[in-house]
Amino acid sequence: MTAVLADLLRQRAAFDGHLCTGNAFEVICEQLRRTLGEVSLESLADRVRRDEDALELLAAQVAVPETWLFRYPASFETLRDACLARGRAIRMASIGCATGQEPFCMAATALSALGTESEISVDAVDRNPAALAAARAADWSGALPQRGAIPTWAEPWIVQRAGTVTVHERTRAAVRFHRISSIDDLVAFLAERSFDVIFCRNMLMYLDSAARTRVVQAMVGSVPVGGLVFLGHAETAMLGSGWERSAIADAFAWQRPELPPLNHAPSTTVAVARSRATTAGAWARRPPTAPRRTAAVPQPPSVDAPPSEADLEQELQLRRRVDELFRLAEERLTAGDGQEAQRLFGEVVFLAPQHDLAMLALADLHEKGGRQSMAAQLRVRAKRIALRGGDSR
Repeated sequence: MTAVLADLLRQRAAFDGHLCTGNAFEVICEQLRRTLGEVSLESLADRVRRDEDALELLAAQVAVPETWLFRYPASFETLRDACLARGRAIRMASIGCATGQEPFCMAATALSALGTESEISVDAVDRNPAALAAARAADWSGALPQRGAIPTWAEPWIVQRAGTVTVHERTRAAVRFHRISSIDDLVAFLAERSFDVIFCRNMLMYLDSAARTRVVQAMVGSVPVGGLVFLGHAETAMLGSGWERSAIADAFAWQRPELPPLNHAPSTTVAVARSRATTAGAWARRPPTAPRRTAAVPQPPSVDAPPSEADLEQELQLRRRVDELFRLAEERLTAGDGQEAQRLFGEVVFLAPQHDLAMLALADLHEKGGRQSMAAQLRVRAKRIALRGGDSR
């Protein structure tokens, strides 16, 4: 009967079928059956078929709506650099905003750089109504992972003290939340708007290939020259040609650079590094690239374009960093320093969200600390990753 539930997710939520198989998916279905009080998986499937809220609950268990404040800090540092260089109004989108921490952090970043006089807007979309309700209320009680720290420049726009978070009213005012219930609705939403910055992190990996291609093409079409797209750790090389990746590997940021003049003689060829009037931060610090001329015939973007040597080198650097942190965590665990080991394992999962071994180690530490629910959630996630071939070392 889990196959029927998997089909419903594929047909109505465009989920990748590989995420809806195996023991981990069976555990999810059984847990949802008990939560909703259904007597069997057959009755659960019937309820999911006719009840949109039940479908969303199932989808949320597969694509966990987990986020936290300033997740991937380098992304927000890169965004702030871009805002400082821009110095004017900015339109942004958070696609797959979950419980709202990401769009509020985007707004706080822009406010810290541009001030309250600038026009700053963030359109935040998600399909999960419960997550959106928490986002609109900025109510994260009991559901806010304590990971990392809020940058000093982000205050007073977001303040975290003693486990509570205060979101400044100006930060709240900059964010608009929308429920998007299908891929068709999301594509239409993007087609009607233009954004200087899009965050779409750790959402594309849950979609099947056809839906993923449609969303990527819609994002590419809604970002103008000079715009930025931030993806997740597992979603590299999806935007195709014509996009340049930030030199900061763990920013996971791509920019559509300024184009050279359409008509020019060879003597006026413009180097890419000097043509980016709107770039800053990571791009400004990169060494100049070789001059490039405009192609006579524009080539359509290829979503499946292979990664460049620079991308591969950045991925290698990130992998080395993750491996070193994992080694240090194991050393601290062996030495009996569970608190530091937990911090280091958490940083591994922060940088590599598919690292199932680090998740299992964290689960053990949470269990020893009496946090059984958190331990159980981490083990389910680790099993799901292992079944589909994750990033475990």
